[in-house]
Amino acid sequence: MTAAAPRPPRSRAGRAVVALLAAAGLALTAPPAGAAHQGPVRSEPVRVGTWATAVTAGPGAPLSPDVFHDQTLRQVVRTSVGGGEVRVRFSNEHGDRPLRIGGAHVALSAGGDAARAGTGRALTFGGRGAVTVPAGAPVLSDPVDLRLPPGSDLVVDLYLPRRTPATTLHSSAFTTTYLADGDATGEGRFPTGATRTSWYFLSGVSVERARGASVVALGDSITDGSSTTPGANARWTDVLARRFQDERGLRHLGVLNAGIGGNRLLHDGNTLPDSDAAGIGPLFGESALRRLDRDVLAQPGVEHLVVLLGINDLGHPTSVAPPSEDVSARQVIGAYRQIVDRAHERGITVHGATLAPYRGTTIPGYWTPEGERERQAVNRWIRTSGVFDAVVDVDRVLRDPDRPQRMLARYDSGDGLHPNDEGMAALGSAVPLQPFRERGTSSYQRIFDGTLDGWEYAGDGGFDVLPGGVLRSRVGEDGGFGTLWYTRRQYADFSLRLQFRDDAPGGTRGNSGVQVRFPSLDGPVPGCPTTFNGSEQGNLSWIAVNCGHEIQVNDSPEAEGNDPRKTGSVYGFADIGLDRADPTPKGVWNDLEVRVVGQRYTVIRNGEVVNEFVNRPGLPFPDRPLDPGTSSRVLVGHVGLQAHGSDPDRVSFRNVRVRDLTGVR
Repeated sequence: MTAAAPRPPRSRAGRAVVALLAAAGLALTAPPAGAAHQGPVRSEPVRVGTWATAVTAGPGAPLSPDVFHDQTLRQVVRTSVGGGEVRVRFSNEHGDRPLRIGGAHVALSAGGDAARAGTGRALTFGGRGAVTVPAGAPVLSDPVDLRLPPGSDLVVDLYLPRRTPATTLHSSAFTTTYLADGDATGEGRFPTGATRTSWYFLSGVSVERARGASVVALGDSITDGSSTTPGANARWTDVLARRFQDERGLRHLGVLNAGIGGNRLLHDGNTLPDSDAAGIGPLFGESALRRLDRDVLAQPGVEHLVVLLGINDLGHPTSVAPPSEDVSARQVIGAYRQIVDRAHERGITVHGATLAPYRGTTIPGYWTPEGERERQAVNRWIRTSGVFDAVVDVDRVLRDPDRPQRMLARYDSGDGLHPNDEGMAALGSAVPLQPFRERGTSSYQRIFDGTLDGWEYAGDGGFDVLPGGVLRSRVGEDGGFGTLWYTRRQYADFSLRLQFRDDAPGGTRGNSGVQVRFPSLDGPVPGCPTTFNGSEQGNLSWIAVNCGHEIQVNDSPEAEGNDPRKTGSVYGFADIGLDRADPTPKGVWNDLEVRVVGQRYTVIRNGEVVNEFVNRPGLPFPDRPLDPGTSSRVLVGHVGLQAHGSDPDRVSFRNVRVRDLTGVR
């Protein structure tokens, strides 16, 4: 298949038709972001998580676990999204022997240890009221016909007839669990004999809905709710769940809290035997990389993941964990990349959260100057790398503006590390909602689908469409200077992601570019000349050069006669050399992201930020004083790919996709 050669400009009448159709919202309107990833309308209900917790093993020596025998546990959980056909997930995933469940029951809470009359439902497992759960395994109950309102408290009764050490639990529930002797499942007035503040053998609740999806928060003690008021459900995830219910378009989202106090990205929980934390290491859970499949990817209906982890990776090795488990910012970043890649394979949008300030914490040895430097490096990467699909700037929300390494006093629970209820409310209220309103894999819209539908070419030369959805610039007699541009919409703030490959022949290297924020190229544009330093070129693609920005693609050696502006340069205004461009050999596909927000341009190559530029109005074009300067670079425009046309300049592109960031900060 051959890409179009230059097309004539649309007639004035043709432009009028386009305008009328667009005004009427008809066929020329671009599809919404992510529309290409949406399947057919569902005729069957979907199952979505409404509550979850991350379970761990029991404590180690010198501590000992709780042991239950012929007792019923009444556990209370605050759900998020509403629905019917309630199903409960019990867990023996850290047990070393089978778990016998003698009976289980659910009901809406009437407050405290009481169940609301008329809402009780006995749970079954394959139609039976009792079940034996193998060591290392979970078990799902059969769904029961119970209508669960959003944001309601559900009581889950669990009868353990045999001697049962608590080998699978969530230690810090920040709510009360009630214990009674014998089988008290389904009792309206529960005969409480003792209480605990943990959840045992319980890991999830799901419901059926006509439409629904889950948001999982993967975190440590800040996500778990450490230092919040017990029973108040004041975690930041609780705040987020209430925000979803306050917005009609987001009421289908369930929030699942997979936070574990003391959790780390790279190491399992591990405390020194001679420290004050001796024995509690297992309660800190397996590393996030180890538990990701179970606690995130296996959740029903998961579409979004929020990652707030890493502070314990920096603080534990200088306080309660072995010093040999010390990690660098680079290692933390590597763990984030793995989480994002694994989530993206499942089509999950990943939100990255910056690490909170913690200087002045009362935990001995936890804060160090070295750890602070690593935290700053991690946060800088989270904000600028573009690896995460969205960013939650926890650091900005919680820090003291006058002492930014410390938490604001009004948000501090008293230990300098964990926010109090007010701090949790501020954090939960600061999570940007726009990414949750968007649909599709990572919220990106694929704008090149293997055809040139929606694209036009301006200038000389052109591109060829090759098998496998590849665009390759023409060279030689068929080549020339021009721009293949996406006509269907213009973008203000956006992230453009694509892959490029240098396919230059012989020992040469190709030269091309990605052009952004330029006006339509289907006719002259007042104030946007088609000139090179004042010399008329007679080629409409020069409008994109003079009234947009080009992100250079060029890995040629640093040698006389080669363009000194290398890949990632914002052409002419923020040029970089090979030392920053991080070139790859020819024939290698490279990931490139151009992220534009306001006047800030960030260029990310293969996951690393190689260039940043702020387009400040009033600056001339360096070395080309007769061409427009920064004031002519517009805030809204098209995106496109540049062809140079010279024999070496054969460059290929694929996987071109855009995410609209307007309103996402």
